[in-house]
Amino acid sequence: MKMPIQLKLSTDKALSSEIKSINADELESFDHYSACFWLINVEDKANAISLLTQIRRSSEPRIYLKPVVFAYGGNIEAGILDSADANIAYSSINIAQLETLASELESCNQWIEHLLLKGVTTDSNLTVKVLRFITSRNLPLMPIMTSRHNNGFIYPKLQPMFTKQDTTAVELLSYLNKQQLLTTKLENKAHFCNHCDSAFLNFKEACPDCGSDNLDVNDLIHHFVCANVSEIDDYRRDDDDLVCPKCDKKLKHIGVDYDKPSVVVRCNECLHRFQDAHVITQCYNCERTSEPKNLALKKIYSYTVSALGQNAALYGLESILTNILDKELMLHSISEFSKFLKVESARIARYERSESILVIISISNLDKIYIKLGNKSVEIFTELCRVFKAIFRDSDVICARNESIFTVLMTDTSVLGGETAMKRLVEAIETLLTQNIDIELKTTHQIHSVTPEIELEELVSSVL
Repeated sequence: MKMPIQLKLSTDKALSSEIKSINADELESFDHYSACFWLINVEDKANAISLLTQIRRSSEPRIYLKPVVFAYGGNIEAGILDSADANIAYSSINIAQLETLASELESCNQWIEHLLLKGVTTDSNLTVKVLRFITSRNLPLMPIMTSRHNNGFIYPKLQPMFTKQDTTAVELLSYLNKQQLLTTKLENKAHFCNHCDSAFLNFKEACPDCGSDNLDVNDLIHHFVCANVSEIDDYRRDDDDLVCPKCDKKLKHIGVDYDKPSVVVRCNECLHRFQDAHVITQCYNCERTSEPKNLALKKIYSYTVSALGQNAALYGLESILTNILDKELMLHSISEFSKFLKVESARIARYERSESILVIISISNLDKIYIKLGNKSVEIFTELCRVFKAIFRDSDVICARNESIFTVLMTDTSVLGGETAMKRLVEAIETLLTQNIDIELKTTHQIHSVTPEIELEELVSSVL
């Protein structure tokens, strides 16, 4: 029977004797089918955020997709609580309340189990992780306003997935929307700095002549009797009475003796007088100034998975790079590659006349190309494939484990020869991206001599 499982550090106190607890380092080995949700004590905010981040950044759907419930007591920031799937007060923790929460979150667990039955065990692609997270919840992903983030708005449930708290989450959601995997609903509009995208702006009035914001504002006084119009300072006397500087009559009652038709602004820097000040904005982040009309006006959306997105979440996003590589290089399946490797290791062991190597290549940050270029990313991936084709030979066997991990069997090649080939591959990729787009792809590799003892899955798992 499924039950809530409290995640804790060894120093954490158990929330209830009725709740099973495990330490965070037991997370990967725990039987996840028996857990209906992870329960985290947010009394220690830093510890709670650390545990939530560890969960959401896991590559295993059985871990990062599992619902998280925060148990709180006292005043906790709304943004913290919003990052969990649900919240419960310490005083409400009892079997009935926990069963109610488990029932409410069961649809999420059922979706996870359905995904696992499809054979999905790891997700290295952040875009896929975000899509699967939103789909598993089957709820709109809502933005909230916050002063803790430079952009003024965050999607708290997604934030733990990202290593940097910048605009990457918004860009990724926008990309999924452009691919028709998510639908949007307008929630808000906001002005942002056109230099750094900060939402924190200081609106102030400035002199239209010199631009200084060192201004004084004075009322204009209109004396009904003599029709004199002057600044209020011209009417004031030492005893604070108002006396008309034109006819020397004392002003007593506003609306009877005089009125205040307008104001006049005086610049204390250039002494210019004017009535309509020039409005400017200054960014709290980069301190640059701008006119309000030049600010970036952006729409803030909530996101819901589309029918197309639901299908992609279950079966995976079509990898542009993998598809192009398959056409250009005739990629082999995982099972075919394993057979080739087994045959080659047996051949080398029998004849002992040559050396072959297994190369495992990892290319990170491919998501950024999708996000930045959208459909135009095909052009970059096509060029990447040409790089692969130029480096590897027709006799080399290539397999795409996913869209960022590749295994290559290079026959009759030494480890030194493999290092030379990989050096050329990395340099060619860096040159390609430097000349076309400002995105840095991190390419790492491992090279292993092919022997009868080689364990392909263990080596790939170490990279993952």
